[in-house]
Amino acid sequence: MRSSVVLTFLAVLAGLAACASWSRDSASSQMSAGAEARADRPLRLFLTGNCAGFLTPCGCEESQYGGMPRRAAYLRKVRRPGDLSIDLGNLVTGDSVSHRTILRYSLEGLRTLAYDALVPAEGEILLGKAFEEAAAAAPGLRVVCANLYRAQDASRVFDPWLLHRLPGGRTAAIVGIAEPFPDVPAGYRIAPMEESVRNALSELSGKADAVIVAGGLRTQTALELAAQFPEVALVAAGWATEGSRRATRTAGAPVMLVGEFAWYVSRVEFDDTLRVADSSQAWLDEDVPDDPDMAAFVSRFKAEMSQEGAGFAEKLVASLRTQNYVGSESCADCHAEEFAKWKSSGHAHAMHTLVVKKSETDPQCIACHLVDVPVALSPAADTNSFGIGCEGCHGGAARHVDLARSGAKGAARALAPATRDACLRCHFPPNDAHFDFDTHWPKIAHGRKGAR
Repeated sequence: MRSSVVLTFLAVLAGLAACASWSRDSASSQMSAGAEARADRPLRLFLTGNCAGFLTPCGCEESQYGGMPRRAAYLRKVRRPGDLSIDLGNLVTGDSVSHRTILRYSLEGLRTLAYDALVPAEGEILLGKAFEEAAAAAPGLRVVCANLYRAQDASRVFDPWLLHRLPGGRTAAIVGIAEPFPDVPAGYRIAPMEESVRNALSELSGKADAVIVAGGLRTQTALELAAQFPEVALVAAGWATEGSRRATRTAGAPVMLVGEFAWYVSRVEFDDTLRVADSSQAWLDEDVPDDPDMAAFVSRFKAEMSQEGAGFAEKLVASLRTQNYVGSESCADCHAEEFAKWKSSGHAHAMHTLVVKKSETDPQCIACHLVDVPVALSPAADTNSFGIGCEGCHGGAARHVDLARSGAKGAARALAPATRDACLRCHFPPNDAHFDFDTHWPKIAHGRKGAR
């Protein structure tokens, strides 16, 4: 990386760190201001990204952000004819349970919300043909990506950009870019981003009055592209660790960081010169009402997920058995004190929270709330008593149990210690955005002191 790019990157990071302490804009306050607050802007752009399969907050925490019903209420209130709405991908993760159903509903949701385009990111590309087929079944929703090619004949998989006619006859182009990643599915090739943006700018010369580069990009990637292509009107990144409240001005192009599980909608407005004039980050909090039609749509999604999930708990337990899980009951004889502490914890009855929310057959929820091998698990079993067992943190304990019961040496070494990382496998955003290990560990601490 050139020294000038490094300096720019460091300077922008400092600016982003400062942004993190700013208050965020409430989507409800933007809605009350009305859609015509700045009707003179020739171009307004609404951006979302990194939904990761969550069409609505999962309900694991109170006061969760996001969800398509709130997004629908916000967009339908503030958008005007001619505004652009773009999603930056990662609608679903490739390893999600029932990812085909999630993808189908996510795409249909975007189409219903009148999105102009989707830029596929790693989550979509990993699904390969399944994504192509699902996208083809969502008419009216454009998929754009300038650097995703078929390996066999070097043809582009999707259109490289979207051309949008503005009032007065000018044109803005949205160039979709995918960030390369390991293990790209066979049959695809992701071309270098810099080369693809450079080619797009050349091809769009004389066709577009402003070019916006957008995709499921990480923060550093977006900053590097902004430094290399100062002539673009905006670089929008949909896979940022921290979203930016405002578009960040750099020595190159301005950057808008979007993402964080679609908790908010980023809004960028352009002036008569088609440069960024204003920007904001509308947080979809509880003050934003659910759009009734989209709420009904999500209810249908949940019902289908629950129907698909019939028997999923049994399949999950069977899978854990093949991974040398033997169940928490196997720990009770030798670790009576630890077992009693676990038995009285929320972990031991994690499935109960799903029963209360009527989500006990939703595979998305069960995958985190059932990590144990109960003595018996059948459709008639008491699901309330199931949860996250000892092996949820320590890993499969079959060898440990066998060695301990036989009196052989090495039993302790055959069991993985509970660590901070073990907690973070489940306690991570968006289902647990406020988890603090040092606060919660004492509630379940056991074994040798200091074991983390």
